[in-house]
Amino acid sequence: MSAEAGAPARRPLGEILVERGLINELRLQSALREQERMGGRLGEILFEYGWVSAIDLRDALAAQHGLDLRVETRSDGSEALDGDRRGAVPLGRVLVDRGDITEAQLDAAITLQEETQRRLGELLIESGTVTTAKLADALAEQQGLLAASRDLRATLDGDFVPKPTWYELREANAEPGRGLYASRSFMDATDLAFAILSEWDPGELTVVSVADGGAEELCWQYPPTG
Repeated sequence: MSAEAGAPARRPLGEILVERGLINELRLQSALREQERMGGRLGEILFEYGWVSAIDLRDALAAQHGLDLRVETRSDGSEALDGDRRGAVPLGRVLVDRGDITEAQLDAAITLQEETQRRLGELLIESGTVTTAKLADALAEQQGLLAASRDLRATLDGDFVPKPTWYELREANAEPGRGLYASRSFMDATDLAFAILSEWDPGELTVVSVADGGAEELCWQYPPTG
C-alpha cells in the first residue's frame, strides 16, 4: 500500500508558525533570508535564533507532517509520511539492500501487512525480524538523513561559529550514546522521529542535546508531557 499518488502537498513550516502566532512575518522573512544566504533548514535557523521553542517547533512539524502529538497512539499511521518522504525507495527495499532482512522475509511481511493493514515496521519488529535500531538506521537512510549531517551554527559578534552540540534520538530508558540516531541537526533528529512514528509505536521517543562536555538537555519528547 502506498499513499504516494495524490498525497496533499506539505504546508510550508513558516506559514504554520505564523498562523499559530509563534513568529511574525518580519522574523520569518529574516530567517528565510538567512536560509538563502547560509543554506540549511528554516526550522533549524528559527530554533537556533531562539525565535521558536523546541516544543512549539515540535508541534508545528507534527502539523506539517499530518501527525497529532496530543494523543499517544494513532489508529493507523501507516501512510502518514509516505507521500512526502525524501527517499523514493520503499522501506522494505532499503532493509533488503542493507542486508538487514531477506527477500523472503520482506515478502512474508508484505503479505501480512496486506492481510492486517498494519504498518510494515511494526510487523517486522513484532516478528523479531529487525531490531528498532536497525529499522531506525534504514529509515534514516531512506529519508536521506546522515549522522552529523551539518554543523549547527550560532552567531557570535556577527560571525558564524560551529556550535558543538549533538542531538541524540533515544527510545525509552536508553543509555547515553545508545540512541537510535545522533546528528548535529535538531531538525534531522526530529524528522527521523516522525518517520519512526509512522512505522511503529516506540512508547517514548526523546531528542536530547548533548554538549561536548557531556551536559544533556531534553529538547523534544513523544508523547508530550504538556
